Amino acid sequence: MQQYVKVLGKEFKHKSDLEIAVQQKAYMRNQFEYFGLKTVTRRAVQKPFLVKEHLPLHSELKDLIKILWNKPEREFQYFGQELVFKYIKNVQPIDMALYEYMVTHKSWWDTVDFIAVKLMGAFFKVYPEQREEYVDKWLHSGNIWLQRCALLFQLKYKTK
Repeated sequence: MQQYVKVLGKEFKHKSDLEIAVQQKAYMRNQFEYFGLKTVTRRAVQKPFLVKEHLPLHSELKDLIKILWNKPEREFQYFGQELVFKYIKNVQPIDMALYEYMVTHKSWWDTVDFIAVKLMGAFFKVYPEQREEYVDKWLHSGNIWLQRCALLFQLKYKTK
């Protein structure tokens, strides 16, 4: 896993743009460091890492996400959430703990909104019986990011 992240970081650094990084950091109120990769560039760089044959085992996701979340550059967290999304068709009950970790660490709207809608929302479509328990827990958590998730997870539900 360390090698996977190391190679990814080298690729991000190779395409980094200091001018864009300064702008991104300022836009996010100096909350995070950046390589300075626009979304299109970052997705092009990370694409080979998200190919099925290069994906880590589902059982390795928790440790890998923690490594990515401990990296200073925000692009690692963006990659991490998109990596986890690759497993959404095989979501498991234990995955919600990982989503909650992602929301409550390095919290900011740019990742929380993705996690709430694309990960948590999809989770509750598979496990609707768990929805009330988690939403109630989040609303009473005192954590504004979990409270935000309690509302946002249903954005793609439309009439459901």
